[in-house]
Amino acid sequence: RCGLPLSTYFSGVKLRWLIDNVPDVQRAIEEGRCMFGTVDAWLLYHLSGRKVHATDITNASRTMLMNLEEGQWDTSLCETFGVPTEILPQICSNSEIYGHVAAGCLEGVPIASSIGDQQAATVGQACFRPGQAKSTYGTGCFLLKNTGTTVVHS
Repeated sequence: RCGLPLSTYFSGVKLRWLIDNVPDVQRAIEEGRCMFGTVDAWLLYHLSGRKVHATDITNASRTMLMNLEEGQWDTSLCETFGVPTEILPQICSNSEIYGHVAAGCLEGVPIASSIGDQQAATVGQACFRPGQAKSTYGTGCFLLKNTGTTVVHS
């Protein structure tokens, strides 16, 4: 469903740990004030003046909570991990108007794109056709391949 192996590398497992081990997180969920997201969701939330709780599909796909074929949060996976779907950000495409910058010198400027770092590097290297791939080296070594519309499980 999510295309990922069960691993503590992905944020769904980390969120489960937080729910189980951090009383403030448990309390925030019970009180309806908990919001979860990867760094892109945090940035969008703060840039938009706390109006937009969204993530792009590439970041959502690395949580172990998104159904790859539907491009939405998978209720079965969320139930398995004990993650309430209402705390998750809305999943959006990489290129759309998410909202507008709420303050500062860029106030009013549309926030019109978001993409995960490895996936962004793939776009930057123009790997637009199925079969094209790229490798990046940094905190890890990552090889990403454009599979087109075919879902390939890790």
